[in-house]
Amino acid sequence: MPMYPLGVVPFRRETPFFYNKLELHIPECEIYRTDSIHEFEQRPIIGYFQCEKLIKRRERALVPRSHPVPGASNLPVERLSQRRLHDLTPALWFEDPYLVYVLLSLAQLQWQKRKSMTEAFFVRLFVTKASDTTHAHVFQADIPSKLLQALDDPTENMGNLVWPAIQHIEVPFEPHASFSERVAGQLLAGLKTRAPEETPRGEKCKRDEMEAEEETKSVKAWDDGICRWMMADGAADSA
Repeated sequence: MPMYPLGVVPFRRETPFFYNKLELHIPECEIYRTDSIHEFEQRPIIGYFQCEKLIKRRERALVPRSHPVPGASNLPVERLSQRRLHDLTPALWFEDPYLVYVLLSLAQLQWQKRKSMTEAFFVRLFVTKASDTTHAHVFQADIPSKLLQALDDPTENMGNLVWPAIQHIEVPFEPHASFSERVAGQLLAGLKTRAPEETPRGEKCKRDEMEAEEETKSVKAWDDGICRWMMADGAADSA
């Protein structure tokens, strides 16, 4: 993710997802954060995720075991594995609940390193998919601290929690010269700074407005059913 000149720098290779204080799963997601060039009130945690890694991981986890009799077919188990893989794979890849998994693990990392109490943690996820040759994808969410506390202690009634809406922005690869800048702009959008932001001027402002028109946004709301899905997918991963 070549955005070092824009203040987005590597932080760590991965971060686990915790449930009931136990490490349930480790998403294959590179972790970034902002450096001192940005004076944010709360420094965001940014993830970079490649969908192909998830596809291969699920396929490996659900490979059926060989029949105990050499040369014999294990067709019923193979069909069951294919059905389970189908159930875990949504029709629209960008609505895959696994992305919530990743966003929550990023928020948990912030929560663990918090220096003070805050109502929500800002997480941003940059996603690419090899079959999508025209757009990269940015997911934004503000994860409430109450939700993170409930994941840490799930004895609480999670049905009363407010789950965050996740904003999905499609960022065109073209024009390539400004791609990194546009992606960084979406990853850092909506974050409060300690100092007043400068207003863009001149041609750069016009160019940014024109390019922003090409970026499409959508919002997805989740509920407590995501927890049941995460437990199922985590079980598949450890199978």
